[in-house]
Amino acid sequence: MAAHEVTQERLKELVSYDPETGKFAWLQSKRGRRPVSHRSYCQLRIDGRSYLIHRLAWIYVHGDIPNGMEVDHANRDTTDTRLINLRLATSSQNNANRRINPSSKSGLKGAHSAKRGRYCARLTHKGKVHRLGTFKTAEEAHAVYVAAAEKLFGEFARAA
Repeated sequence: MAAHEVTQERLKELVSYDPETGKFAWLQSKRGRRPVSHRSYCQLRIDGRSYLIHRLAWIYVHGDIPNGMEVDHANRDTTDTRLINLRLATSSQNNANRRINPSSKSGLKGAHSAKRGRYCARLTHKGKVHRLGTFKTAEEAHAVYVAAAEKLFGEFARAA
């Protein structure tokens, strides 16, 4: 647990959490205490510090988040904080579960423009970029990316 992370005990003193709905409720009502949205992630302010709600949900039910782990949204909906949608992941696994960057020119995950109208396939695993080859079409590069992602990331791999 990070030194600045709220504890499960403190969290349970202040709020209740329903794992089936993903909703938090303050145990004592005070004005202005509402979850706030920040870049598609909801946050809650506790003891003067803002926390991402999906992390609070994990801490509320399971306690500490192990060092080096993140809380991932299995269905990629960052507003869905039901416990069934949350799972521990490494940074690489969490990134593998991301959607394609909207600014991607190819429109296909893992396929990037290269020289002379070709496309290269690449992915990042444990902080290292793996170049998987250069291909005539974005579809070929994407197919190679998908196969490698499934091998490296298993259930966290996403094709789109």
